[in-house]
Parts: sequence; structure tokens; C-alpha cells
Amino acid sequence: MEFQGKNIGTEIATEELCRKLTGFKGPEVTDSLKIWCCTFGSQQTYTQNELTLTAPSYYFKIIQYRALSSGELITRCYRMPNASSEKRSLLPNRFIEHTALVKRLEFDPLFIFKE
Repeated sequence: MEFQGKNIGTEIATEELCRKLTGFKGPEVTDSLKIWCCTFGSQQTYTQNELTLTAPSYYFKIIQYRALSSGELITRCYRMPNASSEKRSLLPNRFIEHTALVKRLEFDPLFIFKE
């Protein structure tokens, strides 16, 4: 379950970043992206009849691409609170180094989810 503020805030900001990287309304930086998404934690559960849903505490997104100009492999990671107060402008504050993300998750999505 994703709160609306997060969905139209930092989540849409990551989607806009991906479009920009591939040349939407500007020069392309890369011709392909790899994206990993996952949730972490539990801030609340909702139960109705026999169905229980969990609202995660955070969403994580890893965006990886190879720069056309240099061939450099670039990995950007974001830790986005699942909160109604999230806004697009907060995305730079949600950046997290890959090593710090792995430490928080206690696993590396790049090694688990492969092509």
C-alpha cells in the first residue's frame, strides 16, 4: 500500500528522472535503464474480513544506467518514506548511497534480482 503523497511526490519524481535520462524533453543521457524497486518495514496494517494488507514504512528504488557520453555505469538509489507529506522537491533528500541501502535492507537487490 502506497500513500497518495508518496505516489504523486517522490515516486513520480523518480519516474520523471527516468524519462529525462532517456531523452524526454531534452537530450538523452542513456539509451536504457535498469530499475529495482522494493518495500521495507511495516508502519500499519489494515484488515477487512480475512484480508490483511501492510503499509510499508519505506519504498526503495535503484536506477542504473550507462552514460552514453562516457560509458560510465551510474547507480542512483532512493529511500522514500511512505508518507502523505512526500513531495517531488524532496527527491534529492531521499538519495542514499548504495552501500547504505544494502546495510539497511540487509541484502543487495542488484545481486538478487538479475536479468
